[in-house]
Amino acid sequence: MRVAILIGAAVVLGSGCGAMLKEHAEINERSETVGWVGCPEAEIEIHETQTYPPRWTALCHGKRYYCAREPGPPRCTAAE
Repeated sequence: MRVAILIGAAVVLGSGCGAMLKEHAEINERSETVGWVGCPEAEIEIHETQTYPPRWTALCHGKRYYCAREPGPPRCTAAE
C-alpha cells in the first residue's frame, strides 16, 4: 500500500515539475529573445522548443524568428 501511495505521489509531483520546468524555460527563452526581435518580452510567443541543441521559434507582431544558443549567447534571425 505504501509503495502505491509513493508511486502515485511521484507521478503527481513529477508531472507538475515538468510543467514548471517548461514554463521556466519559455520565460528564459523569451527574455533571451528580446534584444533580437525588438519586442517587449510580454509580446513574444515561444514555439517549437528543442532542448539539445537549444533552439526555439519566436513570434512577435506576425514575424517569425529562429533562435539558437549554440555555442555561446542566444542569437535570432528573421525567417524569410
